[in-house]
Amino acid sequence: MNFFYNGTIITMVDKAPFAEVLVADDQKILYVGKEEHAKPYITPDTQWINLQGKTLLPAFIDAHSHISDTAMLLKSANLQEAHSFQEITAIIQAFIDTHPTDDLPFIIGLGYDQCQLKEGIHPDKSILDEAFPNLAVVIVHTSIHMCVANSKMLDFLGINEHTPEPEGGLIGRMANSREPNGYLEETAFNPVYELICKQLALTADDIIQAQEVYLKNGMLTIQEGSTDEPIVKVCHQAAEQGRLVCDLVAYPAQNFGRGIRSVFETYASCVNRYEHNFKIAGYKLILDGSPQARSAWLSEPYEGSDDFCSYPWLNDQEVQGYTDLAYEKNLQILAHCNGDAASEQFIKACEISAKKYPQADPRPVMIHCQTVRDDQLDRMKKIGMIASIFVDHVYYWGDTHLKNLGPVRGPHISPAKTAMRKGLSVNFHTDCPIVMPNLFQTIWTAVTRQTKKGITLGQDEQVSVWEALKALTVNAAFAYFEENEKGSLEVGKKAEFIIVSDNPLQVEKNHLRNITVLACIKQGKCLYSSREGLFDNLAK
Repeated sequence: MNFFYNGTIITMVDKAPFAEVLVADDQKILYVGKEEHAKPYITPDTQWINLQGKTLLPAFIDAHSHISDTAMLLKSANLQEAHSFQEITAIIQAFIDTHPTDDLPFIIGLGYDQCQLKEGIHPDKSILDEAFPNLAVVIVHTSIHMCVANSKMLDFLGINEHTPEPEGGLIGRMANSREPNGYLEETAFNPVYELICKQLALTADDIIQAQEVYLKNGMLTIQEGSTDEPIVKVCHQAAEQGRLVCDLVAYPAQNFGRGIRSVFETYASCVNRYEHNFKIAGYKLILDGSPQARSAWLSEPYEGSDDFCSYPWLNDQEVQGYTDLAYEKNLQILAHCNGDAASEQFIKACEISAKKYPQADPRPVMIHCQTVRDDQLDRMKKIGMIASIFVDHVYYWGDTHLKNLGPVRGPHISPAKTAMRKGLSVNFHTDCPIVMPNLFQTIWTAVTRQTKKGITLGQDEQVSVWEALKALTVNAAFAYFEENEKGSLEVGKKAEFIIVSDNPLQVEKNHLRNITVLACIKQGKCLYSSREGLFDNLAK
């Protein structure tokens, strides 16, 4: 029995947002409220947990990310901090110097972002050819929607001037010729991604290592948000070994990946139910690309273009088939929609499926929602579609969105406040490893709407700290059909908490991003502590 006292306890319950004490056993919350009424819960074996003036919250819930891609980032040359072409090649060289690479078919760098490079553009094969003339090298964009390959890598892939563009993708070409320049976008990148997955060959150990990234940021529920059979296999292995301490929820991708059709049969016991903290919860679709890379599918052209709106990954009939399947099986379906044309495709398909299968309640989720329109939010509300918003886009790429989308559409990206006003269930996600999961950074971004250049992007879309916290707790639990078990501190719910350094409801707004997670607690055990000896009377 753990008795938490002497701190701020934020329950995330609208009618009673604060409590003086909380009592929990190794499974459930037994009491939350005033200290004077907690005496019946005190026993001889009670562990008194002095919060030391810190703040107790329900554990954060990862509404959408990719634990397998996070694991792959940890095994590759990490380019997330590269700010120039020169730094990209230097990081790759340092990786080669410190890792055994002689037997690898190609070298992998993950996470470059042309928006933070001083050159302001994607590199091409010539940059990598000059630095690595004798090695096959590929670098993957931070969005995981495109890559750049050098000449040896293009040869390895069999891509040349005669290779046709795939439907829903693009092969970059040299000026005035059909010679590939190394840039591969969307479906042209998919085969490369599958090769990367095969070469990195993730294991259960890798999944457990990636789990630590989430724990350090206060998450006890993690998503594998676009997966396939080999990745499900290693996640399931980690679960069977009893090494998953977080709940891990997987959504097999339907329109690409390895062994997709076998997943639901092979792992039937995990479909819609946790087995050793792992479950398969439904389907995932990817319908378009990345707005900062101008591959999100829009209904109106990008700024500076007369007619370029990008393109879809799938046609309407294909999307309809996938949503019909989800509604027929009454399994949840998530769809990656960055552009409003992709949003329209998904909304229409779900509207039709809902009429065909009126008894179904799959709680469909639109992932990212970057340019979703107000009229589309109204229709999402009518069919119970959840808006899972990648609000960190405002800070990391808001300046680029202004350039790509202009002064009207740009400030309306990640329209969290509008969606909340319209009554949608709204949650926030980091899409890790696209952005590492510092959820107090996410809260700061949602509250301030500040870009890297210090511009307030869409002041009318700013949310309150309370609303941002709900998006990462109560509303994220709802998206998993787990609102009766997680997301708030109420009697009967799971004993899953975090202790943080400051009360986010009281600190000055610009301090929000500096709040740190001190401890993660689940079922009476401290799964993560920021320093040795902190709350050391909690079981380890």
